[in-house]
Amino acid sequence: MATALGAARWLHAAGHTPALLASLQETRFGTRSLLAVNPDETIVSTHGAGLPAIPPRLVHTAHGEGVWLGAIAYDAGLDLLGITPRHQPTDPAFLAHYYRTYAVLDHANGAWEILGPTGATRDLLVEATSADDPPAPNEVAPARAATSGLSRAAYTTQAREVQRLIGEGEAFEINLTHLIRTPWSDGGWDLFERLVAVAPADHAAYLAGEGVELASVSPEVFLHIQDGHAETRPIKGTRRRGATPAEDEALATELVASAKDRAENVMIVDLLRNDLTATAQPGSVRVTALCELERTENVMHLVSAVTAQIRDDVRLPDVLVSCFPGGSITGAPKRRAMELIDRLESDARGFYCGTIFAFEPARRSLTASIAIRTASISDGEARYGAGGAVTLLSDPDDEAEETIVKAQAFLRATNATLEGWQ
Repeated sequence: MATALGAARWLHAAGHTPALLASLQETRFGTRSLLAVNPDETIVSTHGAGLPAIPPRLVHTAHGEGVWLGAIAYDAGLDLLGITPRHQPTDPAFLAHYYRTYAVLDHANGAWEILGPTGATRDLLVEATSADDPPAPNEVAPARAATSGLSRAAYTTQAREVQRLIGEGEAFEINLTHLIRTPWSDGGWDLFERLVAVAPADHAAYLAGEGVELASVSPEVFLHIQDGHAETRPIKGTRRRGATPAEDEALATELVASAKDRAENVMIVDLLRNDLTATAQPGSVRVTALCELERTENVMHLVSAVTAQIRDDVRLPDVLVSCFPGGSITGAPKRRAMELIDRLESDARGFYCGTIFAFEPARRSLTASIAIRTASISDGEARYGAGGAVTLLSDPDDEAEETIVKAQAFLRATNATLEGWQ
């Protein structure tokens, strides 16, 4: 029986375009993987102002069955909030495929379930999930150069400008990023395979459409909604993993004790409490975890959790749009932080810092990740953003270094050397 990655690999090798949301690390949320092929309907939007009109289309089309797998670009949030963007977006604002038939791998028992009517798509998924895993590619990608829109010096200068703006009362915290580019002609699926090999994640995703492919190894839950219970788990505060157990523990101790990292996390928790309140039952919003340490393959984070009970009159995709974009990748207050980000950053973010989601109406379930550790591939190029939260307590040089720590999975996967950064 195939793994989630193996079944998707089988479909890709057979000439199909799979859509995959895979739990490649065992966590409380990494319990199911979703695989689909041959969409029955696709929605593409080039402007985020239309996002509020999309949830009813998702609900109406599904008629209580199937799954929507899609993504919303960060830049759509600017349109949604009425902020005129300075940069021309390179990705669509919204891309989603509806699949009446799809496959679910339950990691608790290792069993696949094919949902949907009989037909060619169901037969194809049965074949893919029953086959032995094809061998994973293991050759190293040819060496190449990668470039950023900023040098290290330029990033630290921007971080100091953010601190000046915070000091003048413009914001409390701003998430400052830069975009790394490298030539990539091998397709998005190949890059996805390479990313999950170096950085397996519980919210890995591959999605393609409208000439763009997304390869994501996100560690961050934006929204998990099941039977009306919603949870968001913001990540703020990052350190690299240590080379030895002793160094790893020392870095973890430093992160947990960091006043700066805890402050940026707590500010975003407060923002997300406010975001969830708009669709929650009165009095149901709770902070259930605050600044807990979590480790991934390459980095460690501080993670918090905010929960709420969603009102009965609210469609699940409406919660996603109401909270979008996630506060952990904007700063606080959200709108002003986004205005300043647009002024400071040199590129449109595209799907980076947006969200990748699955909506299963029959299960009354919606799961969405924050699209960090995420590459967009189109026109022979792969683009991958990296950034971090800047506060008054930040050291601009440390903030610049943190972005490179977060970019290591992409640079290793593409075998790229970042030029012009030093």
